[in-house]
Amino acid sequence: MSLFNYIFYRICSFYEKKELDKTNPEIYASAIISGMQLSVFLFLLSISNLIKLNNKEEFMLLFIPLSIIVMVINLFFVFTKNKYKIVKTQWENENRKSAFIKGLLIVFWIILIFPLVIGSIHFFKS
Repeated sequence: MSLFNYIFYRICSFYEKKELDKTNPEIYASAIISGMQLSVFLFLLSISNLIKLNNKEEFMLLFIPLSIIVMVINLFFVFTKNKYKIVKTQWENENRKSAFIKGLLIVFWIILIFPLVIGSIHFFKS
């Protein structure tokens, strides 16, 4: 869970630094992390061929309830305002070079994972 905690910290701190939302940055971070978690789950599900999704309706019947459940669990139980205070004290004084490299990797992962999922679901749906 440490990886997602770090990503949560970086997204929240981004929203605070850019003054996009200083009061509730954990809501946005939780939504982005939920999307990442769902993308990884769907990618693993599609390459393992456990569930055959033949059309868009079947995919939506799986994706929409699952995304709502994951988002609610993350927002209310996992990535809360108190959690942000904890991870902020843990990584607040991080080395700038290390933080820059890790930040690039996070952005790369966010950009890469969504097309990867869409492509793998399309490729393995046969």
